[in-house]
Amino acid sequence: MNPLLEKTKQAILQSADERLRPVIQKVVDAGLKVMFSPETRELTLRQLKGGADPEAIGAGVAKLMGVLFNQSKGTIPMQAAIPASTILLCEALQFLEDAGVAQVNQDLLAQSMKATGSSILQMFGVTPDKLQGMIGNQQQPGIVAAARGGV
Repeated sequence: MNPLLEKTKQAILQSADERLRPVIQKVVDAGLKVMFSPETRELTLRQLKGGADPEAIGAGVAKLMGVLFNQSKGTIPMQAAIPASTILLCEALQFLEDAGVAQVNQDLLAQSMKATGSSILQMFGVTPDKLQGMIGNQQQPGIVAAARGGV
């Protein structure tokens, strides 16, 4: 595995609340199952054709999280969803690197993280005004960190 991606995944898990780590891992495992299942193989291959476009990668991870939220009937806590989405992003980037589509570096990772956070916010209907209110109130620090690209 790319050392940058491995380090990022480890940092995410280390910084997560110890009680949430099993939930995060469960979301990641479910996400990997969806990403690599025979039913979604075509979708994954189509994503490969997009190359190393951070916006497309971020949108793909957000769509995956949407599928996981639907499958869980909305029971995934946001405090677990944000770290899980970042770990799944790392897995997707590793997949692209292994396929020879991208060479993952700090810039691609940072841009993809920012795009993922932005896409997830859009998916949940968080407008710039709502986001500004959350930043001011610090009600949802996980979402705020994602929006800032610092998941």
